[in-house]
Amino acid sequence: MQNSNKLSVIIVNYASKHYLIACIASIYDKIGCDNLEIIVVNNDCREDLGFLSQYQNLTVVNLANNVGFGTANNIGVKKATGKYILFLNPDTIIDTANIKAVFEEMEQDCQLGMVGAKVLDINKNIQKWSFGQEEVNLRSLIMANLPIFKNKQPIFDNKKELAWVSGVAFIMSKQLFLQIDGFDEKIFLYYEDVDLCKRVKKQGKKIKVSSEIVITHFGSGSHNDKNKQKMDYFLAQDYYFKKHFGLIIYVIVKILRKIFA
Repeated sequence: MQNSNKLSVIIVNYASKHYLIACIASIYDKIGCDNLEIIVVNNDCREDLGFLSQYQNLTVVNLANNVGFGTANNIGVKKATGKYILFLNPDTIIDTANIKAVFEEMEQDCQLGMVGAKVLDINKNIQKWSFGQEEVNLRSLIMANLPIFKNKQPIFDNKKELAWVSGVAFIMSKQLFLQIDGFDEKIFLYYEDVDLCKRVKKQGKKIKVSSEIVITHFGSGSHNDKNKQKMDYFLAQDYYFKKHFGLIIYVIVKILRKIFA
């Protein structure tokens, strides 16, 4: 049964065992353990996560093979009993987390569908590509690849409505997540967050970032094969553009990729 006061934290592990202790310790330290459950979906059968049994209110779901980031999160959501879910990458630590304030804002504004964290890199700067005010479309893709915009630092503003937030860390209700059918399981890795956000916006819901949740994201915690990483990214990008913008835009994206390469 869903508990209206409980937060479910879902973490998908893949080649990130070495990050998990610090990540989970920061959850208990900054959020506490009252009305909290942590669900770790182990997408890496090579890694034994038995050491996590020492933690209370924590469940490990071991999968036989790597089913992809979105699918693994969907499996975690099915196990979750909280009203709200914090999706969190394993290669993160929580610096501050006033979860109560986020809950109150979401309860007061029924149109607020998703709240992203303030994501910092290891130098404590706002992490690039952790949120966006413009939807991910052909125009934004071209702009992002132009030298004048490529290295532009994002400006954090927790009052502005956004088009998308990164899947590194965000909160939404379990009810809304299930209503829009969760992550698209045809996406193995990458673009699953912007795809989810696009469907949240289609429901007439707002997306924001909050300074009440601040995390440090170490990044590249599970990527050893850069060629495989690039292939997964382009496959997801192709699928996203074809799904939301049609065949012609999909073909243009593939052409632009060769131009910008």
